Amino acid sequence: MSKYKDTLHEGWLTKSPPTKRLWKGRWRRRWFALHPGDLPQQYILAYYTDRSCRKLKGVIDLDHCDQVDIGFKFEDKKVKFDYLFAIKTQPRTYYLAADTEAELKSWVKCICDVCGLKATNEDDDGIQFIEEKSQSTTPIEIHNTLQQKHILESP
Repeated sequence: MSKYKDTLHEGWLTKSPPTKRLWKGRWRRRWFALHPGDLPQQYILAYYTDRSCRKLKGVIDLDHCDQVDIGFKFEDKKVKFDYLFAIKTQPRTYYLAADTEAELKSWVKCICDVCGLKATNEDDDGIQFIEEKSQSTTPIEIHNTLQQKHILESP
């Protein structure tokens, strides 16, 4: 369990390497915990090597979250992920894979709630699109079999 008493959501996700090494780097399974940061209205997504949260591996500052994309699939020679979403921040885009569709939806809902993302559209499956808070941007296109269906962006 997370060492933070105010943890809003936590669980296992598989994290991509940085975008430049997406096809060469190793995807790593990490324990993620979403909780308030040190400043008012700040939220961070911390990730650890294991569920005990003893070794912090990194932090995603959701204050810098510009967009959340869902509906990706990723497959290469070594790995395959069917429930993938992306958190786009100013310094980096993080690709995270959940084990199930329910976990994917739960993570995306929690992240969108704390980032103040608002729904602007809905498809036939009930998946919502979110509009970006700053100027409109085109989602990142990635080669190979990474596919994007839905776009979530901040208002």
